Amino acid sequence: MITLIHDCVVDVNQNNYTLMLDKHKKDKSGNPVYEILGYYSNLESAICNAKDYHIKRQLESDIFTLSEAINVIKQVTKEFEDLLENVQK
Repeated sequence: MITLIHDCVVDVNQNNYTLMLDKHKKDKSGNPVYEILGYYSNLESAICNAKDYHIKRQLESDIFTLSEAINVIKQVTKEFEDLLENVQK
């Protein structure tokens, strides 16, 4: 499993990459609870969709002008770019 940012994780198996949101809860058996956000054929798609998910989540929280919405998109995009840049160091 790969931990991203904003509670997103990617579970990897031989068939796909599953993008999930960590709910920070345990089920009755003590296993972590995740909300599945989507299934992807490659890691890049899973990461791009994690970014899109967080952009949508922020934009649905309030009413924004177009300029403010663009700033939200830039901010979240920068966070994900920084994440990938830090991993490559």
